[in-house]
Amino acid sequence: MFNRTHNELKELGFIVLENRLDGLGCTLYSNKQYLVVVKYYKNPSKEIIRNESIKIREELFHLNFNVWNAYFLICIDEDVSKDFLYLIEKDTKGLRKYVMKDIKDFDRIPILSKEKGEFIFNVELSNSNQFSEVEEILDLLKIQNGLEVKLSTEKINEIVSNVMVRMVD
Repeated sequence: MFNRTHNELKELGFIVLENRLDGLGCTLYSNKQYLVVVKYYKNPSKEIIRNESIKIREELFHLNFNVWNAYFLICIDEDVSKDFLYLIEKDTKGLRKYVMKDIKDFDRIPILSKEKGEFIFNVELSNSNQFSEVEEILDLLKIQNGLEVKLSTEKINEIVSNVMVRMVD
């Protein structure tokens, strides 16, 4: 699982930061926004993972990394219970932890998910008068110096009310 995780991180644009956490038996990756620490465990235990997570966080802090954007991926090859996964991943000590036992586990980690939502907004502006009231409100706000100073709620309500009254007439 460690090699698959390494390949997946490379594919997502992460680079290895050489010799940073070698003494702790981990590999450190970065994409300039997030740090990801990866370590393989043959026989994982909650206590060992918790203590190493704390040590890694302290080491990253001493190396002047932003520990708030750091994630600890725990690679295992054997099946572990759901209780074990839950206890490891919900433990708040040290870094944010994710147990990686399958390539599908990447989808559980928001910063590593390959499926990114793309929102495409098509706005069509017409020359009709349907937006004339909105334009009028914006013009009145500009006249009242609403771009430079914060207008009171009462003043904004007054401007909108005046335009609404004209719409009804």
